Formats: sequence, C-alpha cells, structure tokens
Amino acid sequence: MLKITPRFYPVRVIAFIRNETEMDISVENRGSETYWVETDVILPEELSLSAEKQLRSGRLRIGMIPPNETKTSRCKIYANSQTCPGLYRIGIIGYSFNKEGVIARKEETKTELRCARVGGK
Repeated sequence: MLKITPRFYPVRVIAFIRNETEMDISVENRGSETYWVETDVILPEELSLSAEKQLRSGRLRIGMIPPNETKTSRCKIYANSQTCPGLYRIGIIGYSFNKEGVIARKEETKTELRCARVGGK
C-alpha cells in the first residue's frame, strides 16, 4: 500500500497573473516489498504543468522505495491570467511496480490548491 502526501510551497497561487507553486509529493511504501513508484498528476483546465503551454497531466518518477520508507518528488504548477480565485482540485494517482514490472498497486488521492487575489484572504 502507498501513502501519498502532497504539499505546496508557496501554499497558494495568485489569481489573474502568471505565477507558480511547487508541489512536493511524498510517497510512503507501506508494503512488504520494494517497489518502483510513479505518480500521475491531473490538473483542472485553469492550471498547467508547463509555463509555456497548457499541460493538464504528467507523470513523476518517484523511484525505488523499500518497505516502510518514503521518497519525495517535485513538480511545478503554473497559474496564468485566466486563473480565477477559488479552490482547484488536483488528482494524484500512484502506481507501484513489482520486480517483474507489473503494476502491483494503484492508489488515488486528491488535494486542493487555493488561488487567491493579491492582498485577499
């Protein structure tokens, strides 16, 4: 079983301007075997994984995780002039591959990224 924990720094993006936040995805292997782990990140239309174009989904390679250990990977999330204030739901799907390269487990989690006006709450 995988435990997926996302965190943002800074904790929000600013509405109506180009800016970014970094999302850390920590994955803990709660299983009894070592797994290769990858995660898919799925964003709403208003956000992107690329500063240059609209990219709503991507895959992060977390790496080999022994039992009861945690590894972290990072990606940037970009807002733009069309990003309005509000909460944006982000989907994260974790895949653990066994030594044969077969998906042993699939875990899904969701998180929310807050977008606020400059000087707003």
